Amino acid sequence: MIKRDKSNISVPFILEANSEPAKREFKAAKEHYTPVRNNGSFSFNIYKHDSIKHSLSDLFHGKCAYCESNYEGNQPVDIEHYRPKSEILLENGDRLIGYWWLAADW
Repeated sequence: MIKRDKSNISVPFILEANSEPAKREFKAAKEHYTPVRNNGSFSFNIYKHDSIKHSLSDLFHGKCAYCESNYEGNQPVDIEHYRPKSEILLENGDRLIGYWWLAADW
């Protein structure tokens, strides 16, 4: 992944500390993953918000964070997290809980 300095871009309003949607999603994820249990995946939706897509597009100048190819105008924007949110699948088939608490962290 290409390293960028996010300090030049404002935090998208949907991810601000007092954002109700971010608070609700964090609370629901916490209830789902605490205590640790494997009863299906959790649907993270906050990062699908247009304000985040626009901020990331500005940050990466309309290019993919991994390969730097231009995606604007010819590809749908799909936001990937550096760390897995829901779970981590190990080579031996075991599953670990992912980094759910960072899912809505700018």
